[in-house]
Amino acid sequence: NEKQTYSSNTSKSNFGQKDYQKPKVPKNWEKLNKTGDLNPKTALDFSETENEQETTITIKSSFSSAGHKNTSQSSNESANVTRNPTQVHYRYILSQLKSGFILIDQQLAHERILYEKYAGMLQENKATAQQLLFPQTMELSAADSFLLKDILPAINDLGYDIKEFGSNRFIIHGVPADTPTKGEEQNHIEALLEQYKANLSELKLDKRTNLARTMARNQSMKAGQRLSIEEMENLVDQLFACQTPFIAPNGRPTFVKYNLSDIEKQFERKTS
Repeated sequence: NEKQTYSSNTSKSNFGQKDYQKPKVPKNWEKLNKTGDLNPKTALDFSETENEQETTITIKSSFSSAGHKNTSQSSNESANVTRNPTQVHYRYILSQLKSGFILIDQQLAHERILYEKYAGMLQENKATAQQLLFPQTMELSAADSFLLKDILPAINDLGYDIKEFGSNRFIIHGVPADTPTKGEEQNHIEALLEQYKANLSELKLDKRTNLARTMARNQSMKAGQRLSIEEMENLVDQLFACQTPFIAPNGRPTFVKYNLSDIEKQFERKTS
């Protein structure tokens, strides 16, 4: 694991300008915008073409806050996309489509993004860790200690640096680089173990899938978090760059689509 050191207790969004390289307009978004179809078999193509290459551009969004296209993007990629995201009650993101708009649940969308990220990290055994200036000693119950020992290698693959230290005791030397709140490392581990146990009782998941889901749930932004326009745009882009953008890891939808034609009927407006 790569290792960094931090001493600040401040946190910042995962979608800040310094943390994220914005991909080209996600093709899943393009397909949804063009077809208006939520059926993943017909609307959202999750496969990559053999010759398609991943490209990144600077963090500057391809769409300004006024909804205008960035001319640095090719016209083929952005011709039919007219996004101008708005946050609704600090819970949802409203983003326009050619045929209407979608309402995105910001927490569930973030869980999907993080789940695919953590699942990939566990598969590749790669993570970036930040080393604590002052390692923390953590003491757990016998049951939680047994569980943590069982999943400790996988947890460390996600960017933690935790080592056993005697009976039911562990030392936290480092945490994932994107841990949202510094200074609460033991609380994060205890919450992770509780969610992991809840998943065990409710679902039949293998160890790594359970851990990826648990991390995604615990590290995701929550309802009520205020987002800037740039953060909303980046969240939408990352969601539609996912392999499976339309559902959260728990199976709930990440967004709902509203057709303009249906809205016009509500206002008894004649459609051409």
